[in-house]
Amino acid sequence: MSIARRLGKNSTIYTFSNVVTKAINFLLLPLYTRFLSPHDYGIFAVVSSIGVFLSIFLLLALDGAMCRFYFEYRNEPEKLKEFWGTIICVISILCFTIGGMFLLFGEVLLKPFIGTIPFRPFVVIGIMTFMFTPFSNIYLALLQTREKARSYAIFSIVQTILTVVLVFVFVVYMRWNATGPLTAALITSIAFFIVSFHLLRNDITFCIKWPYLKEALKYSLPLVPHNLAAQISSIASKLFLNNLVSTAAAGLYNIGFLLGGVIAIIASSINQAYSPILMGILKVNDQRGLETLKKIGIFLVVLYCLVGSFIALFAREITIIFTTRAFYNSYVVVSFIAFYFVLTGIYYLLANIFFYHKQTTKLIALGTGIGAICTIVFNWWLIPKFGLLGGAVATLMSQAVVTTFVGILGRRYEKVNWEYAKFFFVFIIASFISIGVNSISGFGIWQLLPLKGSAFIILFFLLSLVAWGNPYYLLQQGPRILRTLKQGYL
Repeated sequence: MSIARRLGKNSTIYTFSNVVTKAINFLLLPLYTRFLSPHDYGIFAVVSSIGVFLSIFLLLALDGAMCRFYFEYRNEPEKLKEFWGTIICVISILCFTIGGMFLLFGEVLLKPFIGTIPFRPFVVIGIMTFMFTPFSNIYLALLQTREKARSYAIFSIVQTILTVVLVFVFVVYMRWNATGPLTAALITSIAFFIVSFHLLRNDITFCIKWPYLKEALKYSLPLVPHNLAAQISSIASKLFLNNLVSTAAAGLYNIGFLLGGVIAIIASSINQAYSPILMGILKVNDQRGLETLKKIGIFLVVLYCLVGSFIALFAREITIIFTTRAFYNSYVVVSFIAFYFVLTGIYYLLANIFFYHKQTTKLIALGTGIGAICTIVFNWWLIPKFGLLGGAVATLMSQAVVTTFVGILGRRYEKVNWEYAKFFFVFIIASFISIGVNSISGFGIWQLLPLKGSAFIILFFLLSLVAWGNPYYLLQQGPRILRTLKQGYL
């Protein structure tokens, strides 16, 4: 099967899976905004963010080592089982030891992050959830690495459905407020912890072998600062808003973050398919494959920018559709968050090379570390002055720094000759026009719709001109490209 068709097949399945799970979560937004106040939703958003942050210390990026060394040991099944078994045992010890420590001392350790949010029951539930969550995430990562996209989709969709059912029970029927979605996440994590271990039982040999652990840690430990910095960049605005403005402001920001994050569904789905394909191409030094990826790359950047532009242009309308009046103000962050995720999609393309070369993982950590520092500085500077909008601008600016830094640094190692200048100009044109039009005020919502629609049509042809020198390229070749990708699925 050709690279384009493999990418099309797997990314289509991942996209379907992610669209279904995200669509279900989107359907929860009207429920959350009807049955939870901005303050309650803020508690849920902040506690969930802290839980994701703590999971970094529970995993030490060893899940990444499991995926990377699959390509080293896949032809030696017994060694692969021992390698995976060693990592699973070590992660289990880390999860229950470090998780237990935070349950005992977290009220003091986490006070600077949770502000006025009570440690019990909210943060306790969050910590317990992320003691069990890593195992289902590991199982999904291994399915992705082995290109078992269908199994990945089934597992993740069932997981989401269980969470949704529990949310309805606890939030709508029992009216548990912020405790409801947190409890639903805890029960789901425990259930799929058990399921994941059952499904992995034939793929691992339970043991702890130092040579394997040493090899894995040598690869993974440089990634810990990277993962830590990436999470800081993702959650910093919520934590700053929670402490400097209010917990309700953090809730409004999270709503805007979810709405603007639609582009992340496409970008992460494609990257899930792209990453193992790239690893295989680099392993055999397939020059024709690298050239194919180059052509696909510029198409993806234009695609991300067009989707991001649509979300940014119609941010206010999207917010009104999916939320209630108490949350309408969250629309001010959506356009900036949309292009934050566009940059994230471009970052995925540029950063994958660092995860292939074992000696370069520390460099990706350097890039995300710089981004985390920028996130903290920008949020500290902008949120007191501009509130919600300041948090969104800080997030976008920080990701711009990281993506630029990784692009410059990666040129030394990159074998795909990316068209960096086109990436830059396509993004700048799309973001400036979309955010600029969306910021126009003084008109009613219906009066601006023709202007927004016209702006999107102009961008469609303008980005095609910049990327391929032909304003009609997407009209002429887009259907063919999409068919090629689609055939990989069909």
